[in-house]
Amino acid sequence: MQQFNITPKNKITEIKKIVKKELTFCPAHNFDHVMRVYRLALHIAKNENVDMSVVEAASLLHDIGGKREMDDPSGNTDHAIEGAKMAEPILKKLGYSQNKIKHIQDCIISHRYRTRNKPKTLEAKIVFDADKLETVGAIGIARAFVWTGRNHANIYKKVNIDEYVKENLGGKINSRIKDKTK
Repeated sequence: MQQFNITPKNKITEIKKIVKKELTFCPAHNFDHVMRVYRLALHIAKNENVDMSVVEAASLLHDIGGKREMDDPSGNTDHAIEGAKMAEPILKKLGYSQNKIKHIQDCIISHRYRTRNKPKTLEAKIVFDADKLETVGAIGIARAFVWTGRNHANIYKKVNIDEYVKENLGGKINSRIKDKTK
């Protein structure tokens, strides 16, 4: 890919165009979802001392690897890791520095906690929180139903609380609960 320099605003416009083309695979993780996460991330970040260019790019690119995950019948592909890989040539082409690319990739990888990559930077925590906040409310519930139907998954799994704690919390109540939908 040829690298070229463009303004920060144009970089975001270009990323939006790329993401819009890439995210046509699932109505639950489409461009509308990404834009809601993007707007939430900007709102959360507005009064924080963060690199807004990282928050913007990472929130737009956070689900770009989703199609690769959906197309993998083995279930071994993680869209967060794939998305971070896919983001690198896009960001290079748009003239982001290597340090900034790595920071954006870290945000993308850690937006999905089940990958064991806990968000460490404030930018990564903002993208993580924005993605999780987007799942609540009427639209989030509708997305959950769409995802469940598309993946022939159960909405409810009856399980003994002790089994649940052992499986999801490593036997500890004070740990994070895994989000099995991602």
